[in-house]
Amino acid sequence: KHPGDLISALFSSSEAPEAYNFLLKDVLDQRLPLPENSIAKDVILIAKMGFACLSENPHARPTMKQ
Repeated sequence: KHPGDLISALFSSSEAPEAYNFLLKDVLDQRLPLPENSIAKDVILIAKMGFACLSENPHARPTMKQ
């Protein structure tokens, strides 16, 4: 799933605080096995960076160096 789709759904939800309680596995492609161990840590880091890139505030987005 595209992170932008998730963000749009969160902001359009009338239950916004509850909408933020999602699991990363719900965003990942369900056809693939869930990552384990060190790979899971890398996937979490990449997902955090991806979501940070969607911030409306350009100063809150990660830099290219990050």
